[in-house]
Amino acid sequence: SLQPNLGKASRDVLIGMIQRVQKRLWEDYSWPFLKVTRDIEIQAGQRYYDLPSDVTFERVERVETKHGDYWTKLHYGIGAAQYNYFPNYNNGIVDDLIVYKIDEEKFMLVVNASNIEKDWAHISKENESIGALLRNESDNYSLLAVQGPKASEILQSFTTYDLSSVPFYHFIEGSLSGINDLIISATGYTGSGGFEIYCKNDTIDALWDLIIEAGIKPIGLAARDTLRLEMGYCLYGNDIDETTHPIEAGLGWVTKFNHEFINKTKIEKDKEQGVANRLVGFKMIDKGIPRHDYQICDEEGV
Repeated sequence: SLQPNLGKASRDVLIGMIQRVQKRLWEDYSWPFLKVTRDIEIQAGQRYYDLPSDVTFERVERVETKHGDYWTKLHYGIGAAQYNYFPNYNNGIVDDLIVYKIDEEKFMLVVNASNIEKDWAHISKENESIGALLRNESDNYSLLAVQGPKASEILQSFTTYDLSSVPFYHFIEGSLSGINDLIISATGYTGSGGFEIYCKNDTIDALWDLIIEAGIKPIGLAARDTLRLEMGYCLYGNDIDETTHPIEAGLGWVTKFNHEFINKTKIEKDKEQGVANRLVGFKMIDKGIPRHDYQICDEEGV
């Protein structure tokens, strides 16, 4: 059967990946299942996927907002999150990330797991002139994403907190069925609604069991990829990288020029004068799933 065994063995494999254990079993437990369910089931109901690409975060404590803005480019309130990026000094992007504002002087940065070392080196170097307290908690936390229009309904049965009151790109710190110290965030990369749940590694088994026993089925990142493409969400290493100009990538909407940040002058000038390239989407007319490195041809096949 293409559908994986959802018993303890597969749980251990997937949880191992969440904790960044280097096991080459992703195709066995994700891609075949995708062939059966695809993303239509996310849109119709609810599906769960783990995030080997976004399983880590760093905490930034006792940082004045202007310092946080120096690395990124944002202003927002406590309990809010914002998609953002680290600009470099060469008109490119160090990484894209989500910034969570825990309180006035404490932020949580959720970065791509493949970029942990690079991102940590980047903010550590920039911090030399700032002196903020940084902690890399990447090895201590895990993340599960429950996505789809019924996600809130199912998760609601595990908590007395009204999850429907959590606005999009906001979060709460709470618990689910006695599993404590969770960050429950109304975020995701599918465009289908739902939550991302951050927990400590010693509670990931219990959280996994809770979600699976509720009838939520696992699904792979390839399905997430089709949904994020439909939404126009960038994927680092695919659509954006160290050489991609943020304006060319369509990230002007998170680039605010009313305060200082890395490479501000050049990015602002390029936005005013226009850029030579632009990231655009192609619509697939026939059925199919676009994958990395697919060729795009005109009617003559060129």
